[in-house]
Amino acid sequence: MPNTSPHSPSAPSAPSDAATRRQRTALALDVGTVRIGVALARAGDDVALDLAVILRKGTRTDVRTVAELARRHHVDLCVVGMPPGRDEGGRSARIAADFGAAVAGITGLLTVLVDEADTTAEADRELRALGQRAARRKRTIDQHAARILLGRWLSGAAAEVVVPAGPQPP
Repeated sequence: MPNTSPHSPSAPSAPSDAATRRQRTALALDVGTVRIGVALARAGDDVALDLAVILRKGTRTDVRTVAELARRHHVDLCVVGMPPGRDEGGRSARIAADFGAAVAGITGLLTVLVDEADTTAEADRELRALGQRAARRKRTIDQHAARILLGRWLSGAAAEVVVPAGPQPP
């Protein structure tokens, strides 16, 4: 994934190998315009778990919800899915990148962007195979996509460190 965001020379580096990544407790976020899917991987585990779906209420409120989940689960890293179209200035990609910067700025967590291409389609296929009806899939697909994203990151998918957004008003 090409880097199009400015990086400060003192920006922390993301763990690059799978073994190091498994030593982190991480949240993954599949950021949409209506919902944010959330998944969790605890330090030492090889598996990511579906955690929650946040109904969007606004960036500040949503980031506070993410911060509370991070505190509750002792998270030290946040993985944000980057939709395709970033280089073309796509709206979904811009929303995800901005949300990642807000999470990094408000929570202080090391936050990384990971390509989320096809995670929703893969989640849909898995949920269909489990026999979930359309109404239930609609409610759970985002957290399932976040779990797939986090699994990819745990396996060593490329990640880009997010530069925190400036101070956010309360």
